[in-house]
This record gives sequence, C-alpha cells and structure tokens, in this order.
Amino acid sequence: MQCCGFWCCAVFMGILITVLWATTHESEGCGIPLFVWFYVFFAAFIISGFIQLLIIMCGSSNWIIQNLVWTGIFYVFLIIWLIYGWVIVSKKDQDCITKEDTRGWFIFLYIILVWATIILVILVLILLCLCCCLCFLGAQNDDSNLRRGQIDTVIGGLSRVPYDSNAHTDDCAICMCPFEADSKIT
Repeated sequence: MQCCGFWCCAVFMGILITVLWATTHESEGCGIPLFVWFYVFFAAFIISGFIQLLIIMCGSSNWIIQNLVWTGIFYVFLIIWLIYGWVIVSKKDQDCITKEDTRGWFIFLYIILVWATIILVILVLILLCLCCCLCFLGAQNDDSNLRRGQIDTVIGGLSRVPYDSNAHTDDCAICMCPFEADSKIT
C-alpha cells in the first residue's frame, strides 16, 4: 500500500517538475530563485518518500526508529526551505508577480508557503499541548501523594483523646455508631 502511495506521489511530483521546466526554462531575472525553490521542494518530497520506502522495504529490525529519524531530518530541511521561500516572497525588489511567465508560479509558491506554515504552526501547538499534558500528568504522580504504607504512618501520627460526652457528639461522624465511654477518638 505504501509503495503504491509513493509511486503516485512521485509521478505527481514528476509531472509538476516537468510542467515547471517546460513553462519556465527560458525565464530570467526573478524566476531563477523561484524555480530553484520549486525544483528542490518537489525533489525533496520525492527523495524523502523514496528513502522512507527503502527503510520500510528493507525490513530492518528498527525501521520505525530509522523512519522517525529520517522524518525529523526531512522536517528540519523543510522548515529551512520554507523560510527561504518566505525570503523569496518577501523581498522588496520582488517583481515575479508582475511578469507573465512567473506570476502563476509565484502565486503557487505563496499558497504552498501559507499552507505549510499553517500546518507547521498546528503541529507546534499540538506538541506544546502534548508537553503540557505530560507535565500535568507527571505532576499528579508527584511525591506529595500518599504511597502505600504512608497511610498507616499518617493515621498513627494523629492525636487521640478519650471520649467526653460533654465535649463531643454522641455518634461517630463516619460510621454513625455511638461512642462508648472508654473510646479514644481522633
């Protein structure tokens, strides 16, 4: 199943790279960083998918850890590449939006950057919430809670006084039984 998904994504990315090359190979000026950004972006997804597929298909005993490490490396690269994309978009002397042959690709770049930034912000917020939940759950298992054996120590440390019918009620508040004259109460 994952192999089929990889090949579908690879064909789609290959089509995008071909369309990009076919429509822009004669552009000059602002288009060069824009097109390089797209070439590297699409190629990175194809290479990442291929490496993840190789990790899974090779049947390594620790393929999950290898896949997580590669995914982490890919996301670090993706964040750096998205920052570079935002630099391309936000340059003051940017005239790609005014040129006919780069306008569509510039808008496509802007859409990819906004979409990817929203996804990354959501992932960061989920990770922060997860960290807060883990800290909260860890604090509940703190040493301030009574452990086994400590309850007897706490109960044994409470002061006990003899029952006095003038100073105390006639019944126990817990078991509702009447106190006897020689009872010790806490």
